[in-house]
Amino acid sequence: MAVGAMIATRFLGVGIGGGVAPAMRDALGRVEDALRDEYARGQLAAPDGLTWGPWHGVHAIGGYRERGGHHSEGIAIDLDYARNGYAPTRTGSTLGGEAAGAKLPGVRAAFMAACDRACMTAYGRPADLSARGKGEATGAVWDRWKRVSDAVVAYLSP
Repeated sequence: MAVGAMIATRFLGVGIGGGVAPAMRDALGRVEDALRDEYARGQLAAPDGLTWGPWHGVHAIGGYRERGGHHSEGIAIDLDYARNGYAPTRTGSTLGGEAAGAKLPGVRAAFMAACDRACMTAYGRPADLSARGKGEATGAVWDRWKRVSDAVVAYLSP
């Protein structure tokens, strides 16, 4: 998709750097509307002086970037990319499965080793942080990754 096709927009009150494709803008609008409806039902609102994004912990959103996979098509965003940890997948020869990760092998390998130690302690087997398999539901991937997260929390809690 051409760069000119990107649209400047906001999500959770935060501008998306680089913009997104029109279909992504529309999808993000539906998600934000659903979130607002859910919070309204629970009578939750951002405290005075805080906009929606910072209240949820979102300070920056990145959209389009050249040679950025789905980002270069305008159909992917990163929330607080510089503030969040990166959980690489254990699929393929490059942890994370993306060329950009090749320059961070020690960091990603150390992260995987820590997850493995936690899962070995909790479940007696290494962490299953593989990418979604053919025919595997997104919910099943979430469940696998959540088990790893729970094991890390338990491992670090003492």
